[in-house]
Amino acid sequence: EGMISSKIQPIVCIYVPNHRGPVFTIAPKDSILWNEVGTTVGEVESQLLPPDSTVIRESCDYAGTIPVKYLIPHWENENRVYFSDQMSTQLKNAAFYVDKGNWKAAEKIWRSISKNKKGQGTLMKMSFNMALYCEVNSQFGEALKWIDKARTHLMTKCKASKPEELAGKSAYYYDLIKEYEDILKKRKEKTSQLKIQLARFNNENK
Repeated sequence: EGMISSKIQPIVCIYVPNHRGPVFTIAPKDSILWNEVGTTVGEVESQLLPPDSTVIRESCDYAGTIPVKYLIPHWENENRVYFSDQMSTQLKNAAFYVDKGNWKAAEKIWRSISKNKKGQGTLMKMSFNMALYCEVNSQFGEALKWIDKARTHLMTKCKASKPEELAGKSAYYYDLIKEYEDILKKRKEKTSQLKIQLARFNNENK
């Protein structure tokens, strides 16, 4: 078995006129791994593993792509969770609409359940789902309001005043809500920065 590991750290310094030194430096780290298995050492070294010239070329090619996401707006796929229930026809329908990308139809169901149900556990889950709907539609302020409602319903359900009083599944739900709240806050901040960046391009095109 033979292995080659290439450690990569491109460095990009950004300068502006009338400013001494770089205003921003990007130095992200990454790596590429080649791993091959053969019948002899000679086969692995001479036939299967790439030569040094190939390792250097492919490492340099890849290094050029790493800073791109720090320099220009781009899309990233992220995983999200939401609450469903196979025993509930309404929530099964909502999950079906989510799978089909029909978020508005799913939102109508979640909002209807929020209005008609009184159980704090159900209200917590629907508020969490509504926060996700708002995030999908870039309504981060509304999403944060809904996630705060989800936390309030959870604490009311457990008759707790502090997170330390929660245990088991309730503690897991609290951590889930807190983690999602942090994600929403970061997305809201990044979206504001993105609007400023894109406004620059709009001004240049006028």
